[in-house]
Amino acid sequence: MNKQIIATIDIGSNTVALLIVEIIKEHITVIQEIEFIVQLGQGLSKYNIINQKAIKRFQSAMYECSQLVVQNRCSSIYCVATEAVRQAKNKDEIIKIGEAFGFNVNIISAQEEAGLVLYSILKEFPIKINTQIIFDIGGGSTEIIHNKNHNNNNIISHKIGTISLYEKFFLHDPPLLSELKQYKMYVNNALDSFPISINNTTQIIGVGGTVTSVSALVNKINPYSYKLIHKSTLSYNHIIDLYNVYKKFNINKRESLPGLHPLRAKVIFSGLFLLLLIMEYYNIKEISVCDRGLRWGLLWKKIEY
Repeated sequence: MNKQIIATIDIGSNTVALLIVEIIKEHITVIQEIEFIVQLGQGLSKYNIINQKAIKRFQSAMYECSQLVVQNRCSSIYCVATEAVRQAKNKDEIIKIGEAFGFNVNIISAQEEAGLVLYSILKEFPIKINTQIIFDIGGGSTEIIHNKNHNNNNIISHKIGTISLYEKFFLHDPPLLSELKQYKMYVNNALDSFPISINNTTQIIGVGGTVTSVSALVNKINPYSYKLIHKSTLSYNHIIDLYNVYKKFNINKRESLPGLHPLRAKVIFSGLFLLLLIMEYYNIKEISVCDRGLRWGLLWKKIEY
């Protein structure tokens, strides 16, 4: 029996995501899929340094990942880091912690990150129409991918993410109207650099923790269920209704939301608002939700090359 057990790890600005799969004759079985909220991007926008509290959370996540990798006897491990580690002046600390637990942390570019996400999207949402637009909303950046007929892909990475925008604009809890206006202006100015033509032959797909968390909140999915979230849809009406309610909530109220991890409560409104602004800017009425992003793209690329 030709069996492989492979692990992929995505070190993001908000989470560390671990995927462990068993592959037998091209059949993939998920053994473990788990996220650790470490918030490496917390405070990063001010000094470009990952703070020591976040580093301790990261150490704990790496320990848990190492235990799971050993328990499941993984034959191959692939680990990548994205925007927070790209920015950080003390990125060497992250690399050394990874090495201490047996992981070779590969810091990838925004273009490589988007390419891996696209790789997963093409597996999960085979293109049957002319164009796909993919929005990958992260804690430190947002990637927009324009995929047309499997080629001529146009990718842009905006340094607008749920954590960085929260820290830049939301100085009050709940945010003031003036802060919401400044947030909106900033995001729209960023999006001005990437005009997209969206029509009836365009499929819109959202990836990342913000999109999946919003889907869980809209659809009242508690506890979180991959099967119910993945390939669900979110309409503009869903998003604007949620926005109008959540903009009045403080952190304590958000922490009590069913289906939302308490550590996501701080920035969930920032992510929701960013998603809303993207949909408004491009006049998007509905998006499909993808729960298989970077970690899955990394898996597919490694086993097919």
